Amino acid sequence: MEALNREHPVERGGRPWSHVGGALLLQYRIHLGARTGAFSVSGAILVSMKKVLLRYAILICVLSNFSRYSLAETPEAKTLLALAPRVYFLCDFAMSFHPSPESVSSWKALQSPSLDTGNLIRLLKSGDPKIRSLAIFALDRKNDPHVLPEIADLLADRAPSYGCPMAYAGPLPQDKPETWPREPGTVGDLATEVVRRYLSEAGYASFADYWKDHKDRNYSLSWFALRLRRVWSVDYLNHPSIDALRHEISQLPSPDRQWTVLWLGTLPNPNNVVRPYSEDEQVRAATELGHESMLQLLDGHIQSTDPDLRSRQDPVYSESLEALQTFVLKHSAVLLARTDRDFLLQEKFNRFVWYAIGAARLDRKNAASILHAAYDRSNGKWDGFNRAILVLELWNWEGQRETRFILDWFYDPSSGPGLFGNPRDRLLTDAEGQENAKLLVATIIRDPRFDTLDWNCLNEFVWVIRRWIGRDFFGYNLEGQARSEDHRVREDALAESRRRIRSSIPLWLHKDSSHISRSERH
Repeated sequence: MEALNREHPVERGGRPWSHVGGALLLQYRIHLGARTGAFSVSGAILVSMKKVLLRYAILICVLSNFSRYSLAETPEAKTLLALAPRVYFLCDFAMSFHPSPESVSSWKALQSPSLDTGNLIRLLKSGDPKIRSLAIFALDRKNDPHVLPEIADLLADRAPSYGCPMAYAGPLPQDKPETWPREPGTVGDLATEVVRRYLSEAGYASFADYWKDHKDRNYSLSWFALRLRRVWSVDYLNHPSIDALRHEISQLPSPDRQWTVLWLGTLPNPNNVVRPYSEDEQVRAATELGHESMLQLLDGHIQSTDPDLRSRQDPVYSESLEALQTFVLKHSAVLLARTDRDFLLQEKFNRFVWYAIGAARLDRKNAASILHAAYDRSNGKWDGFNRAILVLELWNWEGQRETRFILDWFYDPSSGPGLFGNPRDRLLTDAEGQENAKLLVATIIRDPRFDTLDWNCLNEFVWVIRRWIGRDFFGYNLEGQARSEDHRVREDALAESRRRIRSSIPLWLHKDSSHISRSERH
């Protein structure tokens, strides 16, 4: 921007000399050329055309100079020019660190709704690579996919720009981001990050194919999904409310509106996030789509003109589709018919245990046998988590009639290998959200084999119980001892840990607590 001002010095009155001087000089040269016969055209044509040519030449010269001058004077140019030396990182990875207040302030300024999209697009052609990068970042935060072609034009821009922090195990000084280890970055790297986000969400490998399918659309599922992910993320500091997103989706035509509600309502996220739609709203949307649409969904097909809902094999689609299918199967008693039991028990669905669970919920009389058959089929190396889901469902249906079977599964060595994330942990995590599962957890704790559990498993009990009672009951001094290399210290700490966990049962399990299974309720 400074280069622009140096090329076009401004006089005291505020008008650039080049606007007038350049135009007059060009007019003089054209007029002189015409008088001296310098143009290689006939005199008659020149006489009739020279005034038109002169006017167009002057206009082009003046507009060109004025455009360059006015761009440098826009609020967007001034904002980006002021922020350029204060910003250290723009990549998504940088947002996962603990930034300084100055960095947060800079990112907020770049995400201001007051920044004009048109002027930001023009700044993508700035001679300063950092200004181009800041413009990419600001445009991306507009959540307007129609600016993607302009950003995609910079994919091959290898001009050095803002770097990205490197993964670092130790603490980093929050107020000195300039000292953080970093990888060099280019303008094209940032453009690639923005474009790739859209391609990945929609399952495309090339921007040309993506834009061919999306350029004429006013909405698309992946656009809403990306906006929701941004609302959930920490980097989008000025995000619109979920209510605004819901309002936009409410204006969509059917069936895209219902599919969008279901897709976003079940969108996978490992964190405790605010969901845009309640369970009842999702059930209503599924009901509006109809029984046949649910069966097609469970068979892997969604009828929609939205290209983002086409069948594909990428991880984003597969995880989201599975989450949506799981929701329907959890509510099979409402969304499906009893006659759909055999459809759900087809061999092609055997590897996904929720189909058997959905069938069991449609056939209450044979629920236990359906679930046990699914358990027996889930005998592969990585099927421990599937069995954890099935045994909890058995508890929900059969209650204490299945206690011995569930306890034997829980204390089988194959259910608890590894340090973290084993099938036992999955059972406890799922049980945490079910009031009727507290009796099952208490039964597991009271079993004599509880004394064989190591700290990694005991720790999961501790955290579940803390969340149940809303306070600490355990203390924080035993963990270090329970991990001690000294055998005696470790065993004493583990024994005390088990005692404290057992002693906590009256704090979260009511004396009159009893499990009534679903089969007994119906």
